[in-house]
Amino acid sequence: MCLRSGTPVLLSCGIVREEIILPKDAMLNRRTGIVAAVAAALTLSLAIFFMQGMSLLVQQLGGAYKFDPEDAPWVLSDSAQALVDKAYEGIDKASVIDQHVQVISLGQRADTDDFVNRSFVNPDLQSGFYPRNWLRSKIYFSAAGSNEDVHADDFFLSRLARQVQALPGPHTLKVAALDQRYNSEGKPLPGDSAYYVDNDYVWALSQQRPKLFTPVVSIHPYRQDAIKALEKWAKRGVKTILWSPDLQAIDPADKRLDKFYQALIDNKMTLLTRNSEALTMGNGEQAYGNPLRYRHALEKGVRIIMAQCGGTAHYPDPDDESAKPRPGYEWFLALMENPETGKNLYGDISGLTSRNALPDALTTVLQHPQIFDHLLYASNYPLPAINRMINIDTLTEDGFITDEQATGLREIYNVNPLLFDFVLQRLVRLPHTDLGFPAAVFTRDVAR
Repeated sequence: MCLRSGTPVLLSCGIVREEIILPKDAMLNRRTGIVAAVAAALTLSLAIFFMQGMSLLVQQLGGAYKFDPEDAPWVLSDSAQALVDKAYEGIDKASVIDQHVQVISLGQRADTDDFVNRSFVNPDLQSGFYPRNWLRSKIYFSAAGSNEDVHADDFFLSRLARQVQALPGPHTLKVAALDQRYNSEGKPLPGDSAYYVDNDYVWALSQQRPKLFTPVVSIHPYRQDAIKALEKWAKRGVKTILWSPDLQAIDPADKRLDKFYQALIDNKMTLLTRNSEALTMGNGEQAYGNPLRYRHALEKGVRIIMAQCGGTAHYPDPDDESAKPRPGYEWFLALMENPETGKNLYGDISGLTSRNALPDALTTVLQHPQIFDHLLYASNYPLPAINRMINIDTLTEDGFITDEQATGLREIYNVNPLLFDFVLQRLVRLPHTDLGFPAAVFTRDVAR
């Protein structure tokens, strides 16, 4: 028997094996290492499972469409195609105007030597340290057919352009920039800005595809060069300026804005104003979205388009503390009824079919056909592409569309969300009536 260090053990087969005696500390370390490895493996598995689950959730809530826009001719059923045909009845297909399309840019595309794209999305919207913002950002990008990598801008533009080109007739999309926040002294606040879309970028897009895109610039009125910037874009032929007051911290009732309002009038430009229903990072100034804060500007003669006809958030009357807060669309109608403010006021119908606007906002607007000649079509894309944003079942149950139309609309969404929004807005009717938005709403353009 061959002796080695350790205690020999004779196996039944006659082969001798030595038994290694490990110190207690070494055995403990070995067990700890095994436990740590198992724990790491479980953590990794859970992380993978979680990310896969979140990916499915984002897809379900965000861009849940299944086909490409070019697939419509062989994917849509005859009944769905009939809805598309019906939506275009009475409309000059060459002049459908979409007043508001949001642009997504991470500052990646700069196609000319003299153009720098300064657009950005706040990192807090993409950080896992802020789960709510992270999820909303993922849903938003998913709806737009984009992502958050080095090709995000290209994916967004490709998906948007393909949807437009696949429409039965040419549409003109007004693509909108969004200025960053500024404080009252005119200092930019990029860290407090949810996102920023450069005016030069949307201008470049409009020059590259002039038949598809018309630029809408955004100029924060607290900027020290605000009027100079307005005049620059007016000379280039831009007709519309976008504000998102609560997102950008702009008080429309601020008397310091009188010079800016006068510059809008002098340059025959239109102000498109919206509520920040998208990426707010929780720091929006909701009171600034109150339609009543535009009374002075309207009386002064500024032409204003209010997105979603004033929206659904509730606001008090800033001039009457005892007044009960009312939803934005009711204050919009109150402004429309006043001759001094109504003559310069318009509303776009984007979002009136969203779940937040049902049934009250959509019903109320449809019940006032006397204002239809002051209504305009806007998709506010990519919001209609967010699967959770529009509830077809609720629209059906409330009587705005029929069961048959609901089935066809789901088919259209699965192919082209931009077409889906247009068809839906053309089909909705005030329950128990045949009253819907007339064709002129979809071809009207007051910012010329």
